[in-house]
Amino acid sequence: MPIDQHRCNQANKEMATRQFRVNLSQKDSEYLKEIAKELGLTESEVIRKGLKLMALYAKTETEEDTQLILQKGNEQRPLLIV
Repeated sequence: MPIDQHRCNQANKEMATRQFRVNLSQKDSEYLKEIAKELGLTESEVIRKGLKLMALYAKTETEEDTQLILQKGNEQRPLLIV
């Protein structure tokens, strides 16, 4: 096995510390694929980034005077997750 491939395999083993199954409806599965394609990410990366976003959002719920703001051009609005 080439050294670069070995390093890549080792990095993947270190990154993949936990695997779990996610059950999605057909509609949600298609939505996940669309998001991944639009962002140029894998579906797993979309889920990981979503977890990071939810962690930030959780802080807004527990820390006073903390908000997540979405901005498009000059328009700003608080992020609301439902």
